[in-house]
Amino acid sequence: MPDSRAIPLEARRDGSALPLVAVGAVVVLVVAASVVADPLIGALALFGLIGALVISSRPAYAVTLLLGSFLVTYPWWLQGRGSLTLNNVLGAWLAVLMVYRIYRSGDWSFARNRELQLMTAIAFVFLLSRFLYRPDAHTMELVQGLSEDDQDPARVIVNRLAFLIFFVYFIRTPAQIRMVFLLAVGLMVLSGFAGVWRVLSGGGFAGYRANYGVFIWAAGNPNRLALMCTIGICALWYLGQWLRRWWVTIPVIGGIAVLMLAIFMTGSRSGVLALAGTIGLLFLDGGLSPRRIVAGVLTGLLATMLIVSVAPQKSLERITNLPGTEGTELGSGSIARRSYTASLALEVAEQNLLLGVGIGNWEINRYLSDPVHTVTPPHSSVLMALAEGGLVTLALYVLVLVRTLRNFLDTATVLTGPQHASSMQWIARTLRTSFMVFLAMSLVGDLWLNIIFYWYVGLGVVVARVVFEEVPAEEAHGAMLVEATA
Repeated sequence: MPDSRAIPLEARRDGSALPLVAVGAVVVLVVAASVVADPLIGALALFGLIGALVISSRPAYAVTLLLGSFLVTYPWWLQGRGSLTLNNVLGAWLAVLMVYRIYRSGDWSFARNRELQLMTAIAFVFLLSRFLYRPDAHTMELVQGLSEDDQDPARVIVNRLAFLIFFVYFIRTPAQIRMVFLLAVGLMVLSGFAGVWRVLSGGGFAGYRANYGVFIWAAGNPNRLALMCTIGICALWYLGQWLRRWWVTIPVIGGIAVLMLAIFMTGSRSGVLALAGTIGLLFLDGGLSPRRIVAGVLTGLLATMLIVSVAPQKSLERITNLPGTEGTELGSGSIARRSYTASLALEVAEQNLLLGVGIGNWEINRYLSDPVHTVTPPHSSVLMALAEGGLVTLALYVLVLVRTLRNFLDTATVLTGPQHASSMQWIARTLRTSFMVFLAMSLVGDLWLNIIFYWYVGLGVVVARVVFEEVPAEEAHGAMLVEATA
């Protein structure tokens, strides 16, 4: 039965390519001129030309590369200068390709997608509120010593929205879905492993908390790393459920155990609670079986041995220091700061309950309200949305979250059973369970402007599109179908 979330494909092979050929000719002339002016610049221009040709025929690769550029901390020589950055160049070329394809096909159906419309409305309200309630000159004089982020939040949300549009438009097939899914999940798992290695090497945040911001820059925050480890655990668990081979099960058990160790090493209380919730969801999904029980017990025993043997005592003490308990001083300051920041966020939200104070203005209001002039976020996606975007933005976020969760629940349900054992089933089940954990972590973390949130929303749209309507069944399942074995 056709599903309302399905969006027809645009014409895959357009007619004349004359406009793109003209653009390519101009680029060739630029490359030639650059070689004459400076060989190094000419080499970079030639590399860019080759990349543009590849992207023109395989734009999904560019979307994947764009996702990687948002996730990974890349070297300074790739960061560009001013507006000439890798993200902007990729985004500009993808925009040209998208406009050209729409011009050739006349297909604007992707713009009718509800998630895209809601995310566009969120960005619009944020920016409108920022414009209406921008600080005056006197206020800006008072905050001259304010230490702001490297990136303007208004520019960040526009970049994220553009990425989501490209994601929904260009990611169309199961192979492309696997590509963007594996990139992010693979980097998350690697970050968890690297975080463990860093602590064992005598490093880490504050000298004992696991973090590693190279594979994914956000994993430099121990709490974010803990979330990514739970996503990795879901992916590895369902991978073992899909590929039931001993040579898959053994590394899966080992990998999950190491990621569980990483969560404890982060010293993140919310991370440990998320791990407990993840374990419960994984065992509730599909019921219990002897094989699942044995795999769970072995994983738990291995993780316990690792945690007891190598987890720093400070991390364990920090985790057990909960409100209302008589624990150590480790982490007690964090609890007090979170409570204080939450109260400040509510005070800021009261300034304009409907539209908030505008994206990026939380830091200014926090700076002026806090006696010590700190600018840390409210550690809650809900409070941040309420403070900077008001009730309107928070309501729009709730609609996006509900629709995305529905996409994951429905696709995982449709792909239930051994007859659907495939990579699409693995991806759908991983996204469904991990997104539930993500929702819970959003209450105690600033996650809705993180690229992982846009990754979830985009995958919710394209996975549902593939499963319900757009790609023929033989394309979606034929090449990937794997017979389930006991």
